Amino acid sequence: MAHIVGFGVDNFLVGFIIATLAKTDPIIALELSIPFFLQMLT
Repeated sequence: MAHIVGFGVDNFLVGFIIATLAKTDPIIALELSIPFFLQMLT
């Protein structure tokens, strides 16, 4: 259960960072987000 909670917190932080980057440089944010989405699917 702790792993799931930690995973959720990590995703929240990553999402926050990507959202912040998206405001300044959407292309970089998109390139960063792709590996995280692939990691979540596997």
